Amino acid sequence: RRLSERRYQLKCQVSIVPMAKPYGGTQSILKNWDDVWSGFHNTYAWTVYLAGDDGTLAADWRVSLLFDPPQEVVERLPPTYIEIHSRDCLRDEGEMYANRLK
Repeated sequence: RRLSERRYQLKCQVSIVPMAKPYGGTQSILKNWDDVWSGFHNTYAWTVYLAGDDGTLAADWRVSLLFDPPQEVVERLPPTYIEIHSRDCLRDEGEMYANRLK
């Protein structure tokens, strides 16, 4: 359910290599992609997740908290563990997400 609905209380959030930026395009994905996950795979995953989107959903905070969610939503987020690695293709997205939660 949506975080904006007060009746739900999350206890924790675990993001292991978060895919947080719609359609990617970060330096880490361009530099560290491999056969398992690449810019193509990232774009495909977001295309499936946001099927039929004209760009409106991709820029909405309910899709990615990187897009300026209301402060009351950020304040109600539970403690978060984010795991990223130096050579991870989604490293930049994980760092952006961690910085957004600070």
